[in-house]
Amino acid sequence: MPKWKLSFTSQAEADLKKLNKTIRKRIIEKLDWLQINFDKIKHLPLGFRWRGFFKLRIGRWRVIYKIKSEEFNNCLSY
Repeated sequence: MPKWKLSFTSQAEADLKKLNKTIRKRIIEKLDWLQINFDKIKHLPLGFRWRGFFKLRIGRWRVIYKIKSEEFNNCLSY
């Protein structure tokens, strides 16, 4: 069982629903992978106005996420 949990913004949920089924499935599978392997990977930070956020590449798509470990007990927000 992953020790990190995922949390989606309402905008992220709406964006996922707009994608075709194949792409949506691929993104969700990669997010599941991130949740399990979170402590084993190097997170790619963003800069400037996106400071404090990280990116995850999934083919030509990017997931932007923020780590909220203290406030939400190991929560990943998308």
